[in-house]
Amino acid sequence: MERNYRYVQDGNTIRKVYEFPERDNERRKQYKEKPHRRTYRQEEKAPKMSFKITLLMAVSVILSVMSCINYLNAEADVSETKKNITSLEKSLDTITTQNDAIQYEIDSFVDVNYIIKTATEELGMVMVSRNQVITYDSVRNEYMEQYGDVPEK
Repeated sequence: MERNYRYVQDGNTIRKVYEFPERDNERRKQYKEKPHRRTYRQEEKAPKMSFKITLLMAVSVILSVMSCINYLNAEADVSETKKNITSLEKSLDTITTQNDAIQYEIDSFVDVNYIIKTATEELGMVMVSRNQVITYDSVRNEYMEQYGDVPEK
């Protein structure tokens, strides 16, 4: 029969403090063979990874990565489009400035005498005389409404 003793060191001597009975040894062996209660409970509560769960997680990770890549591509496209819009706006400003300058040059070449000559000789128009011009004195300075024909003198 095997007996287990518990020893305690006291200074430079070791004394036998307690002797475990035989039945305690059996309990210890059973306790050592079984996992600890805490570990056993943790193993019971721990979810088991099945193939379906693993596959679902892998698919969700792949979809997340793909959506991140698509988002980054869309963000790059938006950035490129903004740069393109900015360059087109600069080009539009340049062309508008050139167009205004050309329009000013065209307007400066308009000859009023040539227009009068063409209107009178080719189109048969007549210059207005002083007696054809009628002036009205307005009581109010806002505007005048004409409801009928202008009377002749």
